[in-house]
Amino acid sequence: MSARSTKVTLQNKTSCTLALMDSGLDHGVWSDGLNPPAAVAAGATAVWQSESGGDIPIIGNVGTGTEGHVKFSIVPSAWQPWFQIHPETVFDHAAQTVTAVARTPDHMDLFVIGFDNAIWSTWWDAQGGWNPGGWYQIHPETVFDHAAQTVTAVARTPDHMDLFVIGFDNAIWSTWWDAQGGWNPGGWYQIHPETVFDHAAQTVTAVARTPDHMDLFVIGFDNAIWSTWWDAQGGWNPGGWYQIHPETVFDHAAQTVTAVARTPDHMDLFVIGFDNAIWSTWWGVQDLYIYWDNPFVGLNRYHQSVAPGFGISFSGGKGNNTEATYTLQLDAPVFASDFRPSRNGFPFSNAWPSETTTYIKLPPFTWWGNGIAVGDASKGLCGGMVFAVRDYFDARKKPPQDRPSGPGDPVFDYIVRRLFDSFNSPFLGSCDPNPCGGYNMLANVVDFQSQMDPIYPDSDNYLTDGVIGDGRAWIMAHEAWPSIQESIDAGNPCPLGLVMVKSLLPTDLGGNHQVLVYGYQLIQQRLTLYIYDPNSPRVDHVTASLDLSDTGEPISVQHNVNAAGPIYSFFPLRYERMQSVGGSPL
Repeated sequence: MSARSTKVTLQNKTSCTLALMDSGLDHGVWSDGLNPPAAVAAGATAVWQSESGGDIPIIGNVGTGTEGHVKFSIVPSAWQPWFQIHPETVFDHAAQTVTAVARTPDHMDLFVIGFDNAIWSTWWDAQGGWNPGGWYQIHPETVFDHAAQTVTAVARTPDHMDLFVIGFDNAIWSTWWDAQGGWNPGGWYQIHPETVFDHAAQTVTAVARTPDHMDLFVIGFDNAIWSTWWDAQGGWNPGGWYQIHPETVFDHAAQTVTAVARTPDHMDLFVIGFDNAIWSTWWGVQDLYIYWDNPFVGLNRYHQSVAPGFGISFSGGKGNNTEATYTLQLDAPVFASDFRPSRNGFPFSNAWPSETTTYIKLPPFTWWGNGIAVGDASKGLCGGMVFAVRDYFDARKKPPQDRPSGPGDPVFDYIVRRLFDSFNSPFLGSCDPNPCGGYNMLANVVDFQSQMDPIYPDSDNYLTDGVIGDGRAWIMAHEAWPSIQESIDAGNPCPLGLVMVKSLLPTDLGGNHQVLVYGYQLIQQRLTLYIYDPNSPRVDHVTASLDLSDTGEPISVQHNVNAAGPIYSFFPLRYERMQSVGGSPL
């Protein structure tokens, strides 16, 4: 083994083939037999490794490092699989039609005539994914017929959209949105009322990716999506019409496909499915870039990028002879089974009367009487509620719907027991029994205490922070996130500790928060976590989002968690399922 090496593992969790476009080393050599592969098949894993190769007199090659890059073209072997958008909101696939428009390469808007016959909309943005607030109404004072009419949208500039509908009088009606003033305050208006159409008619969907290219889409008689295209150089496709994903079918008599092109190299299709949720697929020309640097100073640096439509992240990556594991995936939302806070969370909020529930003895405060009271119920039982909700979900049981009255109530006592476990501390006072039969010596409360330390670095910038790969940014991006993803991908919601206080005082532990992550979406390197927040019962749109691309700077976490203060860091809580014990509501 050479003095320094970097081994890269790439997991291709897409249905695309990765074709090698370029690779090179600025320092070092490729390890024997571990050059970057010419191609990485869909669902396959590739491994390559570089190592330091230069010698320095007397001390050999210990003073050199390795630095290199790899670039792949992401070649869709077919259209990407269909996935759901906002599955909590449904429509009627036999009567309604969704339409889409892209104002910029990084923004799309969807429109549907809702069950109340008003126009509803939602949007997607490259920075944050699908609108966490879900669907919303536009001009609710004007209604149409969702069973017969279809709204059409077009963007003439990035700052202007126009909507069109064939009205009840069969004339064309329109309204518009402008970046300066929002939706037209005058509402809908007629265009050429002397010319009328048939508001119940269906049409083919068309999209122009460039001025010289058009694509057409129709749901065929076999109920599969069919397409053809026209190009200024060659005219209409000589191959005629062809199928897209023939394994997925719709109802040509009731459903309509909508298409939008955000860039000349990317198209998205949308259909209201048989389950009445919106389904989508896409086509695109994309690439993936990975860079690593393992220099003699001992500072590991990485840079990676991927085109829209995909997400990229990695774990590991520290040390002289290091391994970094990259994961490439689609940017579609991923959820832990069918978990939703409105269905699987407690319907009551995390608000309780004052009641001391536990004490913790933390070094160097083990001499402090019974310890530090961090379990005052009036400060919240978020950890207990999170663990209990996960217990009920694992048991496939609905949580209790009535708020427990307090100590002595089996549900309250159960939540308090799970609060002890969420601390997972070997320093708990002896007066507090452990219902799970033993604590993991790697304690959640110790993780809180260490990351609360004001001198703990936010970033991994060696020049400013004096640390290498240990800052809060590194922990969130390359340690916490891979563990969260593994849990969600396995169908398990992940309890998460949110560090929201910087303090050396153990009494400030209560200023942190605990939540349950039940889904995620990785758009390029922008991660959004979908959260059950005990402070926001029945709310399905609590999220936290952050950019994973650069841990050399502090990472800002944008969130709507119902807790005061910023999120400085987060980490998965060590969780074990509650066993059936006396008094347990399970």
